[in-house]
Amino acid sequence: MTSSVAKILLKVGNDKTLSLFKTIVAAEQNTDSRALREKLKLTRKQSSASISGLVEAGLVKKKINTRQYFVTTLGVTLHLK
Repeated sequence: MTSSVAKILLKVGNDKTLSLFKTIVAAEQNTDSRALREKLKLTRKQSSASISGLVEAGLVKKKINTRQYFVTTLGVTLHLK
């Protein structure tokens, strides 16, 4: 359990990733990766690295065959705490 918590904290530990996570949580529907990049003024590489970290930590998931992301139950729980 501790390693899972540490993994999550490492993934959302920088400002860009945390801003990205909060933006996805605040969206009322699935969020397109291009729209996220433009809104947060991230490069493609920054966006990709941050989203990959969030997916790896289990906080967000990607809709199959799209560029759309949504928050998982774990992500909602973390955001509410």
